[in-house]
Amino acid sequence: MNKRRQQLVIWSLGLLVTAVMLGLGLWQMESFQNQGQQALIERMHEPAVPLAEAAPVGQMPADGYGRTVEARGEFLAAQQLTVPVHGDATQHRVLTAFQLPDGSVVPVERGIAQGAPAAPPSGETSVRGVLLPSEGEPGSELPEGQIGSVRLPRIAQLWDQPLVPGFVVLDAELARAQGLTPAEVTLPSNAGHARNQGYALQWWIFAAAAVAATVKLSRDAAKGTGFMASGQQSVEEPGDNVDNSAQLSTDDAVRTMKTGLEDRTTVDKPPVA
Repeated sequence: MNKRRQQLVIWSLGLLVTAVMLGLGLWQMESFQNQGQQALIERMHEPAVPLAEAAPVGQMPADGYGRTVEARGEFLAAQQLTVPVHGDATQHRVLTAFQLPDGSVVPVERGIAQGAPAAPPSGETSVRGVLLPSEGEPGSELPEGQIGSVRLPRIAQLWDQPLVPGFVVLDAELARAQGLTPAEVTLPSNAGHARNQGYALQWWIFAAAAVAATVKLSRDAAKGTGFMASGQQSVEEPGDNVDNSAQLSTDDAVRTMKTGLEDRTTVDKPPVA
């Protein structure tokens, strides 16, 4: 097997092994993400927990985001913001401050409205919905009374009361009762089983090692060194043997002719007087 053919075989096997390992890593990562999403969906449908338990004021929730929460308090109609729905300038998410008994407020996304939103219920009432974390930075400035996203640091600058570290998306039944279209719940990303993520990283490390080994073996095959040297010596091309034999025969002939000439010179030389 010549060197080029050896390199071709090495690269073919190396790329095949690398592709298999990359595929296994992607499969493990997909399992990791699917498990996390499924866990969030199951948590969202668990019985509601008190908002004060899931998201205490002044503390980051340890395991509260994505849970269904409930609380009693009062909507503050004067503290209401709208968030444009992406892709539809006629629709707005309606965000109203909901004051809790301790004086803190939680932003409640009551639903989606076209045009002027309906007023929130007056007096003491209950809310129930999914607790979500602060959203990202909006892309552009908006008129007064509108914000580009439910970004809690921005809302904290507009409202004076202590702010709960999260906002609540009202459930579909309560949203319809207030004359609004239920808002879509975008669950936060969550980790699945750490074991699957570890397996994915492990397969990708193996894939990188396979590429490195392929490059090394290919270079050794080209130079005839290292691990590939013994293999090349044991599978030499037939032409190489013929050339070596011919070279040996020529050398033998030259030595024979030289010896004959020396013997003849010795015989013909006259004796010394």
